Amino acid sequence: FGSNDFAFDEDLDDDNRQSIAARYEKTRDSVIFLVDSSEKMMKTGAEDKSSFDIVLELVKNVVQNKLIQGGSNEIGVCFYNTEKAKNSNGFAGIYNAIELD
Repeated sequence: FGSNDFAFDEDLDDDNRQSIAARYEKTRDSVIFLVDSSEKMMKTGAEDKSSFDIVLELVKNVVQNKLIQGGSNEIGVCFYNTEKAKNSNGFAGIYNAIELD
């Protein structure tokens, strides 16, 4: 960031102001979570939580925040190393819980 990124200096012309403002305009985010669902992720550790539980909490929090932010955010959640399969390609062990459009 330059010294003028956060304050519009009177010496800046309109083109420079628009250029700086464009960097902070709302943008579209696309996030895909790839979650390992193998047995080793299911083993509980400290505080009786598995790594899988911790990851699901993280995914849940991010999805909630993205929904609250609104806009045109896209979120995908894909589990791998699963017993069941749900994906457009028919791959074994891949379960798309939330697909990107």
